[in-house]
Amino acid sequence: MNKIMVLPFHTGEIDPSGSWTSRAIDLSKLSNEGRLSIQPIVTGDGTAKIEVLASNNGVDFIDTENDVVIGLTVAAYAPIIIDTTMLPYCRWFKIVVTETAGVALETVTLELSLFVQ
Repeated sequence: MNKIMVLPFHTGEIDPSGSWTSRAIDLSKLSNEGRLSIQPIVTGDGTAKIEVLASNNGVDFIDTENDVVIGLTVAAYAPIIIDTTMLPYCRWFKIVVTETAGVALETVTLELSLFVQ
């Protein structure tokens, strides 16, 4: 039987030009199907990008150079499906969210949920 979970991942405000990095997620303990997605819900005046860091040892995380999404705004959010082009075959990963507008008083509040199967 497939195990399906939806986990709260992050809720919080990111200051102008600031960033937030998730805890390390161990895929070997989380997903027996290797299928997952992230759904961002955005409020605020700023913009954001979401990136993935990958690791095989859970200690050294490498920027995959693939932004999951850029220019994320209140008007333009949608479920984001992380697939093999965005998340290389690895055991561990982290998500990094960066506010990209960099304008004073423009912040982004982001709620992320993680779906795994």
